[in-house]
Amino acid sequence: MPPQSVIDCLKAHKQTIESGHPQVVPITKYLPCYRVLLEKADWWDPFERWLDKRETISRKDIENLSKLGEKQWPTLFVATMIWGYGENDDSGPVKLFRAVTTDKAKDIIEHSARLVCDGKIRDGFVRIRDLQDIGASFGTKFLFACGLSKKDDITPNPLVLDRILANALKSLYGKDEADKRFDLGARDYSYSSRALERAGDGYMSYCTEMKELASQIHCDVYQLELFMFREHKNL
Repeated sequence: MPPQSVIDCLKAHKQTIESGHPQVVPITKYLPCYRVLLEKADWWDPFERWLDKRETISRKDIENLSKLGEKQWPTLFVATMIWGYGENDDSGPVKLFRAVTTDKAKDIIEHSARLVCDGKIRDGFVRIRDLQDIGASFGTKFLFACGLSKKDDITPNPLVLDRILANALKSLYGKDEADKRFDLGARDYSYSSRALERAGDGYMSYCTEMKELASQIHCDVYQLELFMFREHKNL
């Protein structure tokens, strides 16, 4: 059960939580870099067909792509990573290239997505980390994207848990309590098998807690996550 202090804090922001608009991210700045590297990796053409002159990617775009099913999972992965990196991280193109050139990358992506869609979110978290240069932050973005097509069927819903949301949790719960509940330290160093298992357990605790918080506040869990992302400095 979430602490009453956290519930009360978020209830005070309910109007703001419910009024949040889906995140729209400009993507044109680094598209030439993505094109060069993804063409080299033979991953550009399917993504470009989906891109179709877009200059931005929104959460709604990601959700619509997710609903196209398993044949689009590799394209969903690329779209989600580019959406996640946005135009503020110049390392995005290289990190994505390293991920998609990991041995059996498509198998890893498809296996992770299938696990999520089957409700095995923790296993999907562990599996996607087999991709080179995909840490907890961007790994959970892909799990979130996969879950959008099954959001009425999966409990709890997989959500983004990047550094910004980790900081929001620390602000809401206090650093020690957040680390205790969600094992946030393990997510930063989860490259050993034991730490990766701990990070997976912490991620599931986070998704479960967010579901309970949304229930207590009577709001949509995705709106709650988006609010915490945007307002992390004000919590």
